[in-house]
Amino acid sequence: MSLGRDMESYHRTAGNIDYMALFLDAAELQRVSIELTGRELGVASGQLLRPSERAIARLLSLIDDASRVARGAPEVLEAAEASRALEQSLLHALIGCLEDGERESERATNTRRAQITARFEAVVEANAARPLHVPELCRLVGVPERTLRSWCQQQLGMGPHQYLLRRRIHLARLALLHGDPRAATVTSIATSHGFWELGRFAAVYRSMFGEVPSATLRRPAESA
Repeated sequence: MSLGRDMESYHRTAGNIDYMALFLDAAELQRVSIELTGRELGVASGQLLRPSERAIARLLSLIDDASRVARGAPEVLEAAEASRALEQSLLHALIGCLEDGERESERATNTRRAQITARFEAVVEANAARPLHVPELCRLVGVPERTLRSWCQQQLGMGPHQYLLRRRIHLARLALLHGDPRAATVTSIATSHGFWELGRFAAVYRSMFGEVPSATLRRPAESA
């Protein structure tokens, strides 16, 4: 993924993901690409690059080898020749991915999605300590509920109602953990976070955290 200045891009994966970063100056990239391929490998902003399985496997193998050496025998990388050789191998593998990859541009819909994501994150962060409900969230993000519902499904894997429900339960749990059982009650904390069906709240809470809300509220006193 190639991003230019002030560009943002958001993507959801179906499983676990590991992030790796290889930093290379643009001028150095052009120099190395000319040396290895005889031409410049321009990387335009806003592009998605999908390397072939062979090219990415080589790069990942080198990264794994380097990681094992760094963990098991870091003194090896202190030698100038060894670190230079590793650098050159990684550069070759990286250029191979750039040369062999299929390119596609970020669509306008992805740009729109990134804008919604940025506003969504800003709203949630600005209201980190209080519950939000769907109508208010739509108003603050500046999108209709249908758009928010589609975005949440794509990015979070759930609808806005489910996301906000889980968020409110987590906020309630924090309040229970830090509450004084002599002054606070499960009822007062639950209702302050928008839960009026206390039986349903207790059932969902227990399924998520493996204990009833009252046990969480009592824990600080018992720990003390």
